[in-house]
Amino acid sequence: MRPTPAQPILRPVVGGALLAALACALAPLGHASQDSSDLIALGAGALARQDYATALRVFNAAAEADPSDAEAAFFQGVALNRLGRYADALARLERAAKGPAPHADLAFETGWALLGLNRWREAAAQLEQFEKAHPGRGQTSEFLGRAFLGLGELDRAEAALKEALRRDPNLAATVRIHLALLEKRRQNAAASREQLEALLREAPATPSGRMVRDELERLARLSATPRRAQKPWHMALSMGGGYDSNVISLGDSTPLPAGISRKHASFLSLGFDASYDVAATTTDTLTVGYGFQMATYDGLASANADSHSLYADYRHSFTSNLIGALRVSDTFTRVDGHSYSNQVAVRPALAVRLADWTVSELSFTCARSNFFTPAPPAQDRDGRSHSLAFVQYFYPRGTKLEARVGVFGTVNRAEGSDFDSRACGLVIGLRHPLFWKIAAEVNCTHTWDRGDHANSLPDASGAFVRRRTRSDSLSVRLTRPFSDVMSVYLGYDYSRADSNISFYDYHRHVCSGGVLFSF
Repeated sequence: MRPTPAQPILRPVVGGALLAALACALAPLGHASQDSSDLIALGAGALARQDYATALRVFNAAAEADPSDAEAAFFQGVALNRLGRYADALARLERAAKGPAPHADLAFETGWALLGLNRWREAAAQLEQFEKAHPGRGQTSEFLGRAFLGLGELDRAEAALKEALRRDPNLAATVRIHLALLEKRRQNAAASREQLEALLREAPATPSGRMVRDELERLARLSATPRRAQKPWHMALSMGGGYDSNVISLGDSTPLPAGISRKHASFLSLGFDASYDVAATTTDTLTVGYGFQMATYDGLASANADSHSLYADYRHSFTSNLIGALRVSDTFTRVDGHSYSNQVAVRPALAVRLADWTVSELSFTCARSNFFTPAPPAQDRDGRSHSLAFVQYFYPRGTKLEARVGVFGTVNRAEGSDFDSRACGLVIGLRHPLFWKIAAEVNCTHTWDRGDHANSLPDASGAFVRRRTRSDSLSVRLTRPFSDVMSVYLGYDYSRADSNISFYDYHRHVCSGGVLFSF
């Protein structure tokens, strides 16, 4: 999950000198008790040392010693801002504002909290109020720039951010990041890259440097294809072929169906996808699209298949670290020119970035499937399924590795009793560049599936029992780009299923290769 351009991707850092001045400016905000005042003085020292967790604990104790002390509430807000707990900070600062003599930095701290909550307009109003009363602080200009960036007022944002650098060059670590995001909003990848390179020159030892190297690699790819960043539509085309050892996934002991003389075949495949961004703002994106897949098999025309998908994707950024998504899709499949199935699915998801190297995603999928081929009542697969999945993504620092580990559970409710089942599984995925611009991707899945009722097919002993199936799949893919729009791929896929009912046993190997075009 990447941060959106208008949202802060780094927690602001206020210099030690400024913190010390803030902590020591203990102007009387009310008639505090001696215990509360002593604790605030103690917390001020921790705040000046940038030990924010300790400072918060001490300020909390001060507030407990004297709940009416507006000064304690203010400094609770100060510490909470620096810990990134902006909603809690805003609540304390609003309490402090009700005191008889609000702290001189109250508008600044309130603006900071509102900025962290993406309440851009309110944040700008507070910060402008503070700037008028206390002009010249670099951090004020930076925060104003970030608020204007969130509002989409790019010229005002640029002026404020550059003024922040003029006032305090030590702010380069965060200001340059937001200037880069601003240029990205303008679709100017080259200028965005220049800002990040300036950050590396001006603040190479800051935590921002680790993030910048990854960002520069991404911007390098954008710079190579500037047209793609500006258009709302996208298209992809794939053409390939290969060999499939078990086209219809039959078990070794299962007789071939009438009219089919073998299970294996070579094949040709074609894929196409087109999408259009109907609406795109700083926090929201709505995309609609169409996908097509087709495969034809040599000597097995009865297995030729094509599918058509219509989909809509909606994405909303609640904060820079919390993103929600919703996909609605309808997929229609034909086999040998005849209607085979139709599936409608809805998939909401929520992704949380816990750190710059890991993202957590929780998703739920509800699908309704209809199959048009005749089947005995017990083997009717029409029905609904519900799946819950959790996936953790990893991007280890100092490497180009991308990894994911996830678990899922599915409940299927079908018209036929054979396919009423429950399943759970584990997924693992890895992606890493190799040499000569080749990228390797490996994905593995293991699934445990158990039927809810005795199956209509007997097991090896002739008894009618519940189906229990363990299945595994392995996918390996190598991709190598040859131009901005073209790349080639080689792939190998293996799948197997072991069941207590031999009809559901199978092994399958698929080798493929082809060319990909993206526009």
